[in-house]
Amino acid sequence: MRINYVSAITAIVLLVATIGVMAADPPVGIEQNRSALINERAPEINLPGVAGTNRSLADFKGKYVVLEWVDFTCPFVRKHYDSKNIQNLQADLRQQGVVWLSISSVRSGADGYLSGKTLRLALAKEKSEAADYLTDSTGAAQRLFGVTITPTVVLIDPDGVVRYFGAIDDQPTDNPANIAKATNHLRAAFEAEKSKLHPNPNGTLAYGCPAPTIGRAEH
Repeated sequence: MRINYVSAITAIVLLVATIGVMAADPPVGIEQNRSALINERAPEINLPGVAGTNRSLADFKGKYVVLEWVDFTCPFVRKHYDSKNIQNLQADLRQQGVVWLSISSVRSGADGYLSGKTLRLALAKEKSEAADYLTDSTGAAQRLFGVTITPTVVLIDPDGVVRYFGAIDDQPTDNPANIAKATNHLRAAFEAEKSKLHPNPNGTLAYGCPAPTIGRAEH
């Protein structure tokens, strides 16, 4: 059998080029199932904030609360922060009485872990408009909420019930150019709640980076 070496070499070159293009884009992690917490009471959390004071959901009873799982090293998080998309949403919802809590479940010593002065400088650089940044370095809150992807956002109503859980928007990419055409699920859910309507959708599959500590228990 005669082998066509030119065709074989061409095929190999095309394969290598394709792999190179694929490697240029970060892989998208997508949540496998909608959260079972939707329309259920949110689990209680008790986590230290920037100033070292512990925060719990009970502290904000009677208010809407947004929980945002964040890792500033994740390109899908960067999409929203570099474009100022998330800061604008944080500021807008804060003006409407919403308490926005950013949560990091990155373990101490891992890439993306922030604390003390480094954390304060990072939040200033990001121009975060969140009410606080909570450290969940044991992954306890992450496991309670079943978060598997960063970023994930959760909208909790004044009675402590989860009304939205999932992705920020409907564009599963790290390209900020897609934000202009995106439907912001979190904003839409809050607007529906304000109008005494049921958010639709009330849950989506979050996309982004695999959450760093899911499934790991502390002993």
